[in-house]
Amino acid sequence: MNCTNCKNYFTIKTNPITCDYDLIEGCTKYATDYDESDIQVLKVQQTEEAVKIMKNPLYKMETEKIDLINAEMKKPVLKKLIEQNV
Repeated sequence: MNCTNCKNYFTIKTNPITCDYDLIEGCTKYATDYDESDIQVLKVQQTEEAVKIMKNPLYKMETEKIDLINAEMKKPVLKKLIEQNV
């Protein structure tokens, strides 16, 4: 396979045993660990919280209000991202 940024050639082989790629020739593995706060990952609700939301309508209403407020705060950022990708 040829690199898209230069004219170098590299070889990668899939390894189904380890569910990974073996880098055979012309490349090195580059792995980066990210912190959730750095990449702004949305946290998935824990099962306990999901059950609490299902059982308690007032708690559900409170969390929905918080979600709507967070969504309104993030709209300008999302609009800028959409405009950049268009």
